[in-house]
Amino acid sequence: MNGRLLLTEIRHLPRTGLGIWLGALSVAGPVCFAALAAERHRPLPGANATAQPLQLAATLAGCGIGICAALLLGTPIVTDAYRRGTAALAFLAAKRRAFVVLAQIAAVALYSAVLGAFAGWLCVAATAVVGPGTEIADPAELQLISDVSLVYAAAGGSAAAVGHLVRRPVAAVGCVVAYLAFGELVSSRLPYAGGHLAPRMPLHSAWGFVIEGRRPPVPTPYWAAPLSLLLVTLAFTSAAVVVTELRDIEP
Repeated sequence: MNGRLLLTEIRHLPRTGLGIWLGALSVAGPVCFAALAAERHRPLPGANATAQPLQLAATLAGCGIGICAALLLGTPIVTDAYRRGTAALAFLAAKRRAFVVLAQIAAVALYSAVLGAFAGWLCVAATAVVGPGTEIADPAELQLISDVSLVYAAAGGSAAAVGHLVRRPVAAVGCVVAYLAFGELVSSRLPYAGGHLAPRMPLHSAWGFVIEGRRPPVPTPYWAAPLSLLLVTLAFTSAAVVVTELRDIEP
């Protein structure tokens, strides 16, 4: 794929597709924080105080490389898939506009989540290459990064889609806040691998991991993160359909 085609794709990116960019960019903060916290907990053997800033700089550089690579490589692919997918759904749905709206928002949230996870894993890989010894090997930390990336990216994508459909920027901002709050509530009720219930809130876990130095919780079952993402996406796509249909009713 040449640079001209890439610029064309970005220039003609639909307004709804801005959620893909917003979702991928919002991964930067959590991933950088998690990588920095992991580096703080596991310094290189024999590293002294003067070497630590260099390690942190290498970690940040690795995260930046991963995010930029995800944006450049993934945006044209995701945008094209979104266009083709929504066109096919619109054709199949005929005049059932509510189903089309539901499919559009779900598609943006799903594609944004995939791109966000892609960016998160690229950040981890690039950090290991740029800063040897800073790789994150703990499965619990990898799962924390993956979950936070999914939540942030899906929130950005669905919020942009709702804002585009409702034509109100405030609705997009409110959707981000409500999406994350609802996601915290849903994920806090998911069972752990040990069989007991305990708080598993992505934002709270990341905050405690970075600021308070607490370790991530034990890994959850493999279906926990997809289930949380599915429940939250279904709730907000349903709400968006209702709002959109009410907006189109003549007074």
